[in-house]
Amino acid sequence: MDKQRACYSYSALTHCADAVKATNWTVRRSAEHFSKCFEVKKLFDLCYDETHCMLFDADFSPWADYLKAVNRKDTKRALDKELHNCHRFLANELNAIAALMRAGEVDSID
Repeated sequence: MDKQRACYSYSALTHCADAVKATNWTVRRSAEHFSKCFEVKKLFDLCYDETHCMLFDADFSPWADYLKAVNRKDTKRALDKELHNCHRFLANELNAIAALMRAGEVDSID
C-alpha cells in the first residue's frame, strides 16, 4: 500500500513566514488585544490557505485560546502570554515544515 505524503510549496511557506515576521506582536493596552486577535486570525487563515495544513486551522490552534481569553477579558499579562503563544506556534510550525522539506520527509514544489 502506497501512502500519500504531504506536499508544500517553498514560495507559499516563504509568504507565510514573511507575513508572520511583518506582524507587530506587542500591544500597549489591554483593549488593543481585541483587534490584534483578529489580525492574528488573518495570519492563521493565510497560512492555512497557503499550506492547506490543518495545524493552521484557527479553530484548532492557539488562536482559539487567545480568542477565549479576549472574550473573558483576562488580564493584559494573560492576553500577552496567549499572543506570544500564537506567535511561537506559527513560527515553530513554519520552521518545522521547512525542516521537513529540506530533509525530504514531505514533498515540496518550487
